[in-house]
Amino acid sequence: ASSETYEDVLEKEQKLRDLLTERGYEYCDPVYTLLFLQSTHLPYIRITPRGIFDVMKKTVLFPSIMR
Repeated sequence: ASSETYEDVLEKEQKLRDLLTERGYEYCDPVYTLLFLQSTHLPYIRITPRGIFDVMKKTVLFPSIMR
């Protein structure tokens, strides 16, 4: 949910898609990709609040805040 107008949200989503495409992202729906990667049915990696998590080794591969 957002307090912004539908048009503003669409504009921001398009900007996100454009930026990802410029950086080599090949797929059509980045929001779906993020939702998919945090799904519990994936056997090896997940995106969590802590970062990208290796389920099998129970370790964080890339922390959400990288310095």
